[in-house]
Amino acid sequence: MNGEYIWVENELSRGRIKAKVTEQIRPDTVFMLHGFGHISPDLTLAYGKGLNDNDFIKAGADPIGGVCPMGETFVRIYREG
Repeated sequence: MNGEYIWVENELSRGRIKAKVTEQIRPDTVFMLHGFGHISPDLTLAYGKGLNDNDFIKAGADPIGGVCPMGETFVRIYREG
């Protein structure tokens, strides 16, 4: 799967992204860098690349920390094809 394009999806969103498998992330865990710009043509380095993790996160707040519930977001990943 390392270097292959995969699909990431949940009930809120679906998108295609290149996978990077590393021993630094647990096998049952997906990490996405939090950032923006991939839909703005004026940001030429990021435009058309990657996914926005916010698209996969439910609106609301974590009851303990009061921030968006990133740790409560579950996705399914699978290979293309």
